[in-house]
Amino acid sequence: MDQRSDLIMDLITRAGEARSAEAIHRQEEIMIIHAATLSARRIRTLMVPAGKVKTFHAGKTLRKNLLDLGAPYHRFYPVSSDGSFDSLTGYVCLRDLLLDKLLDGEGGDPDWHRHIRPLQEVEASSPVTPLLTGFLDRKDIAALVKKDGSNVGWVTMDDVIETLLGVRG
Repeated sequence: MDQRSDLIMDLITRAGEARSAEAIHRQEEIMIIHAATLSARRIRTLMVPAGKVKTFHAGKTLRKNLLDLGAPYHRFYPVSSDGSFDSLTGYVCLRDLLLDKLLDGEGGDPDWHRHIRPLQEVEASSPVTPLLTGFLDRKDIAALVKKDGSNVGWVTMDDVIETLLGVRG
C-alpha cells in the first residue's frame, strides 16, 4: 500500500476505535469512512442512469410537466428540448418553480423557462471529490454525466450527500 492508503486505513481504524469507545455513534463512523474513501469513488457509482431520469420537456407548461412526472417528485430535473435525455439544455430546481407559481398573483401558469440553469457536464469515470468541490465552488447542484461523449446519467448534490451519509453504497 502507498502512504495515502495507509493514512486512510488508519483513519478508518481510528473511527472504529472511537465508536467502540462510544466516543462517536455508528452513523458518525459511517460518515467518516465514506468521507475518507470519497476520492476513490467514481461518479458512475453515484449517478442515476439515463434510462431512470425523468426530464422536464421545454415545450410543455409547468403544470403539464409536473402531471407527466408524477410522484415522487425530486428536487432537480434536467430540461430537454424534445423530452429525450439526449437533448438536455439545462436543469431546473423544483423549489424555484413552485415558489414562482405560488408568488404569481395572476394564478396562471408562469413561464418556468427563466429558471433553467446551465448544465455542468462531468465524465462518468471522474472521481467524486472534484465533483463535490465543483458543486460547492460554482453553487451547482446537478450535473449531466457523460461517457465517450454520450449522456449516460444524472448526478446531484443529494446523491453525493446520501453517499457521505451512508444511505447509498
